[in-house]
Amino acid sequence: MNANNDIIIKDILVIVCKSETADFSYTCSERVGAGYLVILSGSGTFSCGEYTRNLKVGDVIFVDKTDRYKVEAGESGIEYMTSAFILEANHSFREYGVPYCVNMPSAVNTALMLADVWEKRGDNYLFEIRKILYEILFEALRIDKNTQKAHNSYSKIYPAIEYINKNYKEEINYEELASLCMFSPSHFRKIFVKEMGVPPTAYRENIRCEVAKGMLVSDLFTVTEIAEQLGYCDIYHFSKEFKKRVGVSPSFYKKQYLN
Repeated sequence: MNANNDIIIKDILVIVCKSETADFSYTCSERVGAGYLVILSGSGTFSCGEYTRNLKVGDVIFVDKTDRYKVEAGESGIEYMTSAFILEANHSFREYGVPYCVNMPSAVNTALMLADVWEKRGDNYLFEIRKILYEILFEALRIDKNTQKAHNSYSKIYPAIEYINKNYKEEINYEELASLCMFSPSHFRKIFVKEMGVPPTAYRENIRCEVAKGMLVSDLFTVTEIAEQLGYCDIYHFSKEFKKRVGVSPSFYKKQYLN
């Protein structure tokens, strides 16, 4: 982050969800402001200058007003949320060290909630939108920092970390994860705990908890639906794991946030 200033989001210009078919190709030659693009479903590619990324669900792209970029849909099409807003004093994401793209599974539901708040425009909706935009930004910076550490200090176990990040709804198979890192299961677990501070199962639970938070505050899912979608065997197990990490039950967390 810039040491002398903070990122300040001023005017919110637009927030909208779009769905495009496989033949979609868009080249941006001029933007009205900075913004986020969140991939909700499907796949595609994003390119800006020398940067290119194959897009997948949960990717959050941070574009500056001056960026000239291209987005193309994959074979199954692409659905995404796009936004535009003004950063104070014509600052840019790049000068603050914000990456072009970070994968955030929880951002899908957060983006849907953001679009819903913008569409309904209730009391204090701009305050709520700014709050959510900041939450996405700071979570992306945290993930990017951890990813860089994974590529550097944690390079030995990064294949397992990447696998869990993408398959957090599934059960953990130590042998499979160890094989990805070319370790024995026991040695893999020892190194994973040393580098990450928790075993792989707890790491996965932490991810599911963060995703659950976004789904709860979106008010689009019941607690039972969230438990099912995140791969829990039942609502009791989900509630137990959630409370262990957050300190309150999913229902109480949802009620507390929405009130």
